[in-house]
Amino acid sequence: EPDGGPAPSTPLPPARSPRCRHETWAAGTQPDAAHNGTYRHQTWDQSDGLDNDEPDDEMMVEIASVQRHLEAMNAAAADLNAAQEALNKRVKQRRSLIQTWAVGSARLASAVGSGHLTKAMPYYERRRRCQAARERVENISRQFMAATEAGAPEAEVATLAAEHARQLAQFQAAQREMSRFAASASCPSMLASVAPYFDAEDEHREQLAEFDAAVQVLGRHTKAAKARYHSALRSLESLSEQAHRLRADASSRSAGGPASPELRSGGDVPPPESPAAPPAALSPPLVLSRRPSLRGDVRAASKRSSINADDRPATSTATSSHARGDASAFPESQRWKKERRSSRSESGSSEQPHP
Repeated sequence: EPDGGPAPSTPLPPARSPRCRHETWAAGTQPDAAHNGTYRHQTWDQSDGLDNDEPDDEMMVEIASVQRHLEAMNAAAADLNAAQEALNKRVKQRRSLIQTWAVGSARLASAVGSGHLTKAMPYYERRRRCQAARERVENISRQFMAATEAGAPEAEVATLAAEHARQLAQFQAAQREMSRFAASASCPSMLASVAPYFDAEDEHREQLAEFDAAVQVLGRHTKAAKARYHSALRSLESLSEQAHRLRADASSRSAGGPASPELRSGGDVPPPESPAAPPAALSPPLVLSRRPSLRGDVRAASKRSSINADDRPATSTATSSHARGDASAFPESQRWKKERRSSRSESGSSEQPHP
């Protein structure tokens, strides 16, 4: 006890002690200078160093975890909504682009003539293949240069060199085939007249490829946002189920009460005591299942079942008549009376048994 003050009511663990927050004086006990500290008592800070802080800390941790999962779920929902909105916008633009090209291509075809388009189609198909081969060669050339400058392993550099040689051979073959078909064309001016149509078609294909790439990227963003949203939702559901289980366990422990010493020590559980038998009623009717063979037994039974006339309580006429009327409902009592009369005649006893 510091300075003679009262100790805190809560038992303190040996390794942790509370902190004295402030000091107060009891009402009307302000000491003088000579007795300073005699009546002083302290208010203990029960929130420091005591075990009752642990549930609060656990609750704060749970609240912080729930808040974190809620923020993650809200952020994922916002990203999901933005990605879906952008995806829907791109899909609409792609659909509009296709519809616009359908109208424009019909006008161009009618302007240059459908017959010329049919004749020039093989040449422009070969030109497209040659252009695609050129792009592949340029792409693999950039990869080869980057690997060489970065000091990549020799095996990787050799693989890129072999791929570059293969793509270059395909481009050269496509270029020779296109040149041979252009030389065999009957009317080179016809190929030049339909060039605007195929140039517009190439531009339309490039735009369509850009839209397709954007749709794929937005689709991946949407899938990732959905995964993050469902992950946060499952975490919240897991926390909720854990809280319900803890609450149910606490309720079951509080309802069950403390265990008995035998259960705590692991001993055998004593059998429950049988309830005490209720006291017998005064002067019950005696029922004999057999004829008594001894005269003493008959007399003892007669004395136990009889009541003296002086000790019998007074009853009204209605009660007596009611008792006489109910006597017929007890055949065992009538038989017992007959047995007593026969016993009395045999023994010659002058004692009158009371019915």
